[in-house]
Amino acid sequence: MDDIVEFQTDVLKGLESRNQMLVERMRSEADLASEYMNKFSAVRSISETASVFQDYVDKRTKMTTDDAKRLRADNQELLEAVGRFWSKKWPSVDAASIGSST
Repeated sequence: MDDIVEFQTDVLKGLESRNQMLVERMRSEADLASEYMNKFSAVRSISETASVFQDYVDKRTKMTTDDAKRLRADNQELLEAVGRFWSKKWPSVDAASIGSST
């Protein structure tokens, strides 16, 4: 029973972390959208528009890359929690005993 509680605690911590990250991400997306709406409304030429757009794309790409890294880390933590739980439930099998008829 303690193993299940420990597993649930690990999973909940991971979900709380992921939830907090999503809230921060939504906030930063709103800030970015507001910032670039102001920048786009102030441009006066095609070259300025292209420059502002390129800067926007660069920032969005970085945000997406950071999100992917965080998601990968979160998933890794979840898999490790599952691995810890199951390793306590199913003891490892001695490879030398596999196939022996003793």
